[in-house]
Amino acid sequence: ETQYATHGYAALKVTTAHEFFHTIQFRYLYNFDLSWWMEQSAVWMEERAWDDVNDYLAYLHHFFGGSIGNETYPEYYKVTSLNENYPSNFKYGAAIWAMFLAKRYGDSQIRTIWETLRDSSYPHIADFDKAIKNNTSGASGLPDALNEFAIWNYFTRERANTVDFYSDSDRFNVAIDSDFFWSYSPASDSIGIKNLTSRYVELLFVGNWDKNDILKINVIPHNTQLYRSSVVFFNDPYDYEIQPVTQQNTELILSKHWNRAILVTSSAELLNNTSTFTFETGMIPGTAVETAKPYVFDLHGAYPNPFNPSTTIAFSLHQEEQVSIRVFNAQGQKVDDVFSGDMTAGEKYVLWKPSGQAAGVYFIMIQTPSLSKTTKVLLLK
Repeated sequence: ETQYATHGYAALKVTTAHEFFHTIQFRYLYNFDLSWWMEQSAVWMEERAWDDVNDYLAYLHHFFGGSIGNETYPEYYKVTSLNENYPSNFKYGAAIWAMFLAKRYGDSQIRTIWETLRDSSYPHIADFDKAIKNNTSGASGLPDALNEFAIWNYFTRERANTVDFYSDSDRFNVAIDSDFFWSYSPASDSIGIKNLTSRYVELLFVGNWDKNDILKINVIPHNTQLYRSSVVFFNDPYDYEIQPVTQQNTELILSKHWNRAILVTSSAELLNNTSTFTFETGMIPGTAVETAKPYVFDLHGAYPNPFNPSTTIAFSLHQEEQVSIRVFNAQGQKVDDVFSGDMTAGEKYVLWKPSGQAAGVYFIMIQTPSLSKTTKVLLLK
């Protein structure tokens, strides 16, 4: 009990789950070079078996870094690849990688990874790309998963969103910090990103700008093509937009006032090296908005709110798109699937009439292949 944060019967719970899962892993294979994944997925099993214990929270500072009490810890997520075994406690904090994979793609993703590693002639994190692509969710592989993982890690602590991202994110005692800041007016700089890590750059909105202005982003890699970039537009944890930077000179319409914009870039290089990037930003006045690609949809909210017995979700699609509408409770558990399918462009109104749900706060999430937006509602009884 002098070594570990969790004591008593709760400690016995997570220890048995962790060690028992190791015996399962040994039936697949044993490879010391994979001990990082053995430990990450064993910590995931602790949380999967005993969600009420949350022992893993005590190790997050070994991944995120930052200050806890009088102690300051390095930001290992910037300099330590996900598949490294040292520093020794990094892999326990990095267990949120396994937690992300399971919540994003389903518990079966963990099994698929182990099966893929077992069948590989040279088991390595490169096999994760194949395992993620084999997921029935249609996931696009390791580079995209790494970038989305980095975005999830931004939504923690004071930026916690327990519906769209980690269900315990409001309990994280550490969080991501941006590396440095650029002005929203034309600016450029360079940065190095170690393999299998991510970096965050905050873009400062300087001067007068309009919702129809366009943010121009240019990410230029110098010694890699295995990377992904996205911009997180942020007002609060439940008012945000995530836009992928899919090509050089990507143009993103602001669409509304945003307090913050964060460029997230992830390197999916497998070799132990550092990739260098040049980043360029600029602003295009709103008069050019008609030539740029519009957002896929705008979420207008739900009315009435508070409500009983039903509420109408209002949103508009700018193009025909596949849409899913789901409802989550305050604990981040899905309670209803309202709609899933294709919709034509235009104004949309979808009714949600709860069946058997208790009074309280719920989160309605509308998702397309490229965007996710959430609105909060209150059910009265």
